[in-house]
This record gives sequence, structure tokens and C-alpha cells, in this order.
Amino acid sequence: LNIVAGVSYDYSDTVQADNLNFNTQVITPFQTANAHGINPEIGAFYKTTDTGIARLTFSQKTRFPTIKDRYSFRLGSAVPNPDLKPERVTHYEAGYADSWGDKAKFNAAVFHDDIRDLIQLVNNVVSPGVGQNQNIGKARYRGFEIGGSIYPTTNLEFGANYTYIERENLSAPNIQLTDVPRHKVFTYGQWHFAESWRLIGSAEYDSDRTSSTDGRRIASEFGIANVKLAWNVVRNTDVEFGVNNLFDRNYEYIEGYPEEGRNYFLNVLYKF
Repeated sequence: LNIVAGVSYDYSDTVQADNLNFNTQVITPFQTANAHGINPEIGAFYKTTDTGIARLTFSQKTRFPTIKDRYSFRLGSAVPNPDLKPERVTHYEAGYADSWGDKAKFNAAVFHDDIRDLIQLVNNVVSPGVGQNQNIGKARYRGFEIGGSIYPTTNLEFGANYTYIERENLSAPNIQLTDVPRHKVFTYGQWHFAESWRLIGSAEYDSDRTSSTDGRRIASEFGIANVKLAWNVVRNTDVEFGVNNLFDRNYEYIEGYPEEGRNYFLNVLYKF
């Protein structure tokens, strides 16, 4: 049994930002504020077999609001909120990972998050279509994830990952939590068919997700596939050509903001 523990201290001092009133041309300073967070973490790791490891971890994390979170008008769709407080998360997780020689790997975990001062864009706070980032109070996230990879031969690899997450707004049940699907699946395959060549395919499925805090906007479920061909030209240089959204699906992560259809890319990668 191994016990690992640590603690970090984070401090954020906001920069000075000004607001320009376009009608009066008057510049006024936004309110500034500093924030800090103490973030402890501890984990217990137990080797169940030669290859299997069970873990139990606890941590607390602080997410400071960004400049965009505090001050952005989002092209007229939001009102700044310089008074945003940091978001604080207490995270519990239990998991297990194992492997079977060079043929397969497996991992699974269950998690529970208690969140204070959750930061979220609340819709229609001033007028229809205009929102504001706010600390909406306490929330609870919980779920599990499971994944693994198999290696049928030395040049073939397949893998998949599934995540389930359930979220609950404890302070204001009438405010919907947004932008995270309850179910998410990712799969991939890789064929190393020649010494310097690889063919890689992947697919993703996301269930529907709420896009507005009033629950009226829903981004529908979707599935997309991608493929690419990679060539290792020399030791540190790869060239990749591929197609994203291979079947030209219509899909959105946020309702009203469609993602790209079928698109092609060419990358040159050099590793230093």
C-alpha cells in the first residue's frame, strides 16, 4: 500500500480592466479583486496483483474565473460580472487498472464531486438572449468511466472509453446545468500496416446536452467519425493527412452553433 499526499497554494490577482460606454464614450474601471485557494490531495494505491492497481483519492481544487469569465460582453450576448468568486471542487474517486501481458489494458473509476460557487453562464438575465456568468451556488457531479485497449497483433490496436456523468444543481434546481452530455463514448483503431505508415480511425458519440439554463435550448445527440493516415518520414518528423467528420454529419456542442461538416487537414509534425 502506497500513500501519496500533497498540497498547493494558488493566488490570483485580477488585472485592471476598463469599461467603455460606446454611447457616452466614458471609460470607467471595473472592480478588481484577488482570490486564493489551498488545494490538498491524498491518494492510496494498492497493488492487487503483479499488474493490477486499485486506488482511492481525495482532492480539493480551485478554479479561478478567467478574464473572459469576468469582463467579456461576448459580442453583446453577455453582461460582465467582475465580482465572480473562484469555483471550489471537492473530488472523491475510486478506481482500478490492470493489464494482461501485452494483449489488453483495462481501467475503471467512479467519482463524486461537491462544488461550491459553481461558475456558469446564466441565460436571459437582462433581456432575451443576454446572459451573465454567475456563481450559482452548490452542485453535485457523480458518475463513472470505463475504458480499455486490446492489441490482437503487434501492429493492430483497438480501444474504447465510456463516461457517464449525472449533475445536480443543489442551490437552484430551476437553473439547468449546461454543456455536458450524460453519456459519452469514444472508440479508436490503429493499424501499423508498414514500417513507417499508420492508419488511424476514431468515432465519438455524445448524448444530448442542455445549452441554456432555462432548459429550452437542447443540443441533440450525435455521432461522428474521423480517419487519418500518418507517415513517419524520418525519425522525428511525421506527416498526417486526414478527414474529420467523415460522413458529413450535422452536429452541435452548443445549440445554435453548428460545428464543421466534412473537413480535410494536412499536418507536418516535428518532435524536438
